[in-house]
Amino acid sequence: MGEFFVYSSFFGALLFFFPVFLGLDIYADLPENRAYFALSVFGVRVLGGYGEVLREGIAIHLTKKFAWFIAYRDMGNTRRYFEITAGFQLYRFHQVLEAGGAGTVGGLMLAALLRSASGAAFSVLKTRHPFLSLENGTVLADRPCLKLA
Repeated sequence: MGEFFVYSSFFGALLFFFPVFLGLDIYADLPENRAYFALSVFGVRVLGGYGEVLREGIAIHLTKKFAWFIAYRDMGNTRRYFEITAGFQLYRFHQVLEAGGAGTVGGLMLAALLRSASGAAFSVLKTRHPFLSLENGTVLADRPCLKLA
């Protein structure tokens, strides 16, 4: 019992003074129906792959030969597996949206709408978390596309 207390106190103090910084980069391509991701610890990539929405559920491909499948009917039970997120604190959120319609008035209006909507959402987040780094960008492309990074 004494060794457990010493080790847990040591690692607890270590994590308190030197927190672990995780990074999650996500790139969603809606026409391809895929979202690519990369998980990094202190800037070093640990895990990456892509997820795609299928008719039966969501498939998360970690390697070419390994995929994790979550059926829609089982999603109600998966919430208990992701309760570890309560200990995480968001300190940076940057997004870039690429949309088609660079030569049209509708594309410019869409870009203005997205900038104003994200500005309103970011102002609410900034009041709750004043240290949070927030950035928003919109890129208008000549070809029709919708991508979010």
